[in-house]
Amino acid sequence: MPYNNIPKSKTALMDKCVKDVKKSNPDVNPYAICYSSIMKTAIKNHRKKIKNK
Repeated sequence: MPYNNIPKSKTALMDKCVKDVKKSNPDVNPYAICYSSIMKTAIKNHRKKIKNK
């Protein structure tokens, strides 16, 4: 499934995360949880790359 605010390289990761969250926590918004988790990690990794240059 395409996500407007997720890089295409992270789509499979987002799909898996959403599926896992829906299965284990049906009462929460899996898209918000996964977006926060994936993008927080992506930003953190990006900052590390810039700092190490």
